[in-house]
Amino acid sequence: MQKRGQVALFVIIGIIVVIVVGLIFLIPSINQGIFTGEAPEVREQIEGCFNDLSRESLLLVGLSGGSLNSENYLDVQGIKVSYGYYLGKNYLPDLDIMETEVSNYVSNNLFDCVDLSEYEVLDKSNEVLVEIGDTVTTNVDYYLNLKKGDKEYKIEDSSEAEFNFDVKGCYGAALSIIEKTEKDPGYVYPEFLKDIGYDVTYSSFDEEKSMVYMVGDVNSDYELVFANRVEK
Repeated sequence: MQKRGQVALFVIIGIIVVIVVGLIFLIPSINQGIFTGEAPEVREQIEGCFNDLSRESLLLVGLSGGSLNSENYLDVQGIKVSYGYYLGKNYLPDLDIMETEVSNYVSNNLFDCVDLSEYEVLDKSNEVLVEIGDTVTTNVDYYLNLKKGDKEYKIEDSSEAEFNFDVKGCYGAALSIIEKTEKDPGYVYPEFLKDIGYDVTYSSFDEEKSMVYMVGDVNSDYELVFANRVEK
C-alpha cells in the first residue's frame, strides 16, 4: 500500500510539473507580439516641438501685449494687441498671467505638433510650467501611450528649454511708459523713451486715439507690444 501511495504521489507531482512547464511555454505564446517600447522617433519629435512651441509662444504673447485672449485689444494688421492702458486704467497683464498664457499655448499644441498618424493614441497628458526671471525657462512633463498594430508603446519623460529673452526687463519698461501716461495722458516723452534702456518705438493708430508701443530686448528678437488709449 505504501508503494502504491508513493507511486500515486509521484504521478501527481509529475502532472503538476508538466502543467507548470506547459504554462511557462504557453505564456510567451500568449504575449507574443505585445511589446512595450518608447518609440524614440516620437520622443525626438516631442522634444523638438516643445522647444519650437516654447519660443513661438513667448514671441506671440509678447507681440499680443501679454495676453492671447484679451477682450480689450487693438487690431494691428491682423494681430490683436492688448491695451496696456485704456481710458485711465492699467490693463497690462501681470507676469504670472503671461507665464500662464505661454504654458497653455505650449500644452494645448504640443501633441498636435507631433506626427502620430501611424499610431493609435490610447492615452496622453502633459503639464507645462513657465518661469520668467532673468531668462525664461519652460518645463514639460509628458506621457503618451500609443499602439501600432499589436505593439504598444509608452513614453514618459520631461524636457526643459531656456531662452535669453529679457521679458522681465521689457515688462518693467512697459510699466514705466504706462505710469508716464497716467501722469500726463496723451503726451509722449521722446527723451524718456530714449533713456528707458530698451529699444522703444511707437506709432499712432485709430485716428491717433491709440498709441502702440514696441519695447524690444536689445540682445534678442523678443518684443513686448502694447497699446495705450487715453480718450474715446
